[in-house]
Amino acid sequence: MSTIFSSFKLSWYDYVAFIAMLLVSALIGIYFGFFKSRYNTIREYLLGGRRMKVVPIALSIAVSQFTGITVIGVPADVYTYGATYWLMCFSLVFVVPLTIYVYLPVFYNLELTSTYEYLEKRFDNRTKLLVSGFYVICSDFFLALAAYGPALVFSTATGIDVQIVSFVVCGICVFYTAIGGLRTVIWTDVFQFVVIFGSLASIFVISVRELGGFQTIWMKAVDGGRLEIFDFDLDPTKRDSFWIILIGYTIQLLCQISINPVGVQKFMAVPTYKDAAW
Repeated sequence: MSTIFSSFKLSWYDYVAFIAMLLVSALIGIYFGFFKSRYNTIREYLLGGRRMKVVPIALSIAVSQFTGITVIGVPADVYTYGATYWLMCFSLVFVVPLTIYVYLPVFYNLELTSTYEYLEKRFDNRTKLLVSGFYVICSDFFLALAAYGPALVFSTATGIDVQIVSFVVCGICVFYTAIGGLRTVIWTDVFQFVVIFGSLASIFVISVRELGGFQTIWMKAVDGGRLEIFDFDLDPTKRDSFWIILIGYTIQLLCQISINPVGVQKFMAVPTYKDAAW
């Protein structure tokens, strides 16, 4: 394994691209924090004054649903176990209408800035503190993994200590979020969306060209059994099946999109309920 990884070395333009991403993200924070916005109220800082546009919010919500470990781990999972992961798209058939017609009306009618406010209104302050405390603990574990995975890959390719990589990247994220508020988070997400999907599109085009065309790749996937994804077996002990993915990811995406404080905050940043539904 170490022999394989030793051949993965970054060139000078890889370093330029990496530094440019961090620099642009920081500059976006500086722009909104010191030149563009004046955060006189909590609503301005946390919700962008509820004047954000639909497309930037949509791209931000989309890019927040995956991390570096997703980009690294999902291809490996699909290569090893097949493309069953793709079935999660069917979960959105249920998640989208539930979000629009069940959750968003509640949040908009109450004019909340956080899901925790709903818990306080519906129950009491102790419930809010308990749930928010659990969320902080869970987020600490998740963010540690989300930061460590890509940092480990970068460290392996460059030789830079993984703790230094993690500290620099996380430090810049904290910096631009703290000084720029939600507007900065949204526009850095848009920038990162363009970079990430541009990179993935480039990898796709290069791979298709190098491996002899899309049909060749498709036939190799078929021959390897990686496209046999519609398994309707009701056995709940199986690793993957249509029902396991559909039910599991519907619940997971409801948590990640519909009621997650990060997602709700972004939904509430647009002017109207109709905008949030779009």
